[in-house]
Amino acid sequence: MRVPVSMTFSNKIWQFRLLLAALLLASIALASPPTCAQSPGQESSQELAEAQALTSKHLFLRGLYLASKLEFDGNGLVRGKPKTGSFTLCGVFLENVEQQGGVIEFKGYRTGLTFDSISKQLKEIRLPEKIDIRIADGGNPKTFVTALNTIFADGMDAGILSSMPSYWQHFFDPKLAWSPDDLTNIDIKSFGDSKTMSSSIQAPKLRGGPDPKYNDYAKEMHYEGASVLHLVVDMKGRPRHIAIVKPLGLGLDEEAIAAVQKYRFKPATNNGQPVPVGINIEVFFHIY
Repeated sequence: MRVPVSMTFSNKIWQFRLLLAALLLASIALASPPTCAQSPGQESSQELAEAQALTSKHLFLRGLYLASKLEFDGNGLVRGKPKTGSFTLCGVFLENVEQQGGVIEFKGYRTGLTFDSISKQLKEIRLPEKIDIRIADGGNPKTFVTALNTIFADGMDAGILSSMPSYWQHFFDPKLAWSPDDLTNIDIKSFGDSKTMSSSIQAPKLRGGPDPKYNDYAKEMHYEGASVLHLVVDMKGRPRHIAIVKPLGLGLDEEAIAAVQKYRFKPATNNGQPVPVGINIEVFFHIY
């Protein structure tokens, strides 16, 4: 039987269209990466890699925690109520990390900051305390990275500085303004400044106050010296606007300030009238 010419041409058109479709599908398949189900441990391996990137680094605990064992949830929120303290005691050096079930565990040691009188800078030293930090592995690498950034700071960044008490903030930025109070807009003379101090002003005199306390970290390191503070003695003889001028470190500056806040002075006077003045004082720490 003879096939009509028109039918033969029509079949060739359809064959050509099918060939084009096959070629198009093949090109799409080559351009697209193969998709496959991610194994349950693959995401965890990514989290472990992120954790390993923090080892052999000198970091700070943003929460200023003093506990040697710390646990965090998958969002970086601490579990329990660990004691907190000075940022000069809250450095950590992470030596290794392991993954155990649903937990990423860091192990290392605590580091502290002391003031080097030669370089005039805070210097990091190793402390004897071992550190064990456990973070819940939620199975989401992005969330885990956020948790790591919530827990650790790689150096003293803006977040660490903003969380510090005012006396540390004024150490790092002496020009920083004090919060408005009853000393705002009052002319406060500084003792020791011969250009501004009038001969009629009589210096304040210390009436009494407690001795500063040592903390266990400084005791164990047999660390001693003096913390130099600047403060304003107000018209009632109270210490105000306390700032660190020369730190000692290892949490001793906080102990110095805790003692000085309880000091009471006979206020300075100008022609017999009480006036606020700024003074520097040294608070000594000695191990006997």
